[in-house]
Amino acid sequence: GNLACLMSDSEDDVPIGQLKKDSLDFEGSDDDDVPLSKMKKKTTPASGSKKKKKPLVSKPKKSTPSKKSAPSKKSPASKKKPATKKSAPSSKKSSSSSSSPRPTSSAPSSSSNPPSSQFYANCAKGEVVQHILRRWWYGISWPGPEPASVPTGYELLFPGVYVCTSGADVGAILDTRDKSTCPCFNNLIKKDAASLIPTLVSCLAGQMEECEEDDARAELEKLRKWAGKLNAAKVEKEGAKEAKRLGLL
Repeated sequence: GNLACLMSDSEDDVPIGQLKKDSLDFEGSDDDDVPLSKMKKKTTPASGSKKKKKPLVSKPKKSTPSKKSAPSKKSPASKKKPATKKSAPSSKKSSSSSSSPRPTSSAPSSSSNPPSSQFYANCAKGEVVQHILRRWWYGISWPGPEPASVPTGYELLFPGVYVCTSGADVGAILDTRDKSTCPCFNNLIKKDAASLIPTLVSCLAGQMEECEEDDARAELEKLRKWAGKLNAAKVEKEGAKEAKRLGLL
């Protein structure tokens, strides 16, 4: 009887189970008429949204060293390249080994130089002879004075040499020069160094008189001093020995 007094008149006929349901419905202001089963379904999407964030947690996939795999590919390539380079030197070595007989063929070429070139390079007398041949006309008068009369049918070509200009021998050359006194290699090496050195000095002096360039005159003066310091006896001894070795005498 006391319990019935506490209740309002409107709720006299409401069962107690219904009152509990109403109290629960009152807590959800907007969801008064929504059943509990639907409310659970609404909560599930929220939990599902959290599950969608899980792919964000799987960031280690980004940190997977994709770049590291690239160096691993390059490293074998770099190892392969030296292998190919090593094969190239082997081919070079084989080519060099195949070309080894060539130096033997080049050796005779050096020894096959003319005896005159070897004489110039191996002794002081050879140098004196070479310098005279380069400027002999400044200190040696050859072929000498011209004859008083010119051969019939010939004209002077240059000192001591004539050319036929008429008759059956047109174009023929007449050489009246004395070959025994010609300033050539074969004649000069037969002369003694005591006569060759003064000849070189006179040739240098005559060339310096006509030379107008200071640098050239300085070189000629340097060569003249070198010739003046030569020991004629020593030069002749070494020159004769070298000429015999080369078969020049």
